[in-house]
Amino acid sequence: MSDAELITCDVHGLVPGVIVCRHLVDGESKEWRPVTGGENNDWICPKCGDLYPNIPIDDLRSICMYHARVMRDGC
Repeated sequence: MSDAELITCDVHGLVPGVIVCRHLVDGESKEWRPVTGGENNDWICPKCGDLYPNIPIDDLRSICMYHARVMRDGC
């Protein structure tokens, strides 16, 4: 995902969006792995890593870059 792809966040306004697998968003997995070959802004869990690049679209979420950082850092 390029930095030019923006989403609207209810808290931060217009911001870069990142792709994060639902297992990380839902807290099912705590192990964040950067997507290889990308800009290292997108994240997946080990389960989705085993499926990459054939991760089901329903398992992916586009979220605010800032929210992803907070979730990843456990803040």
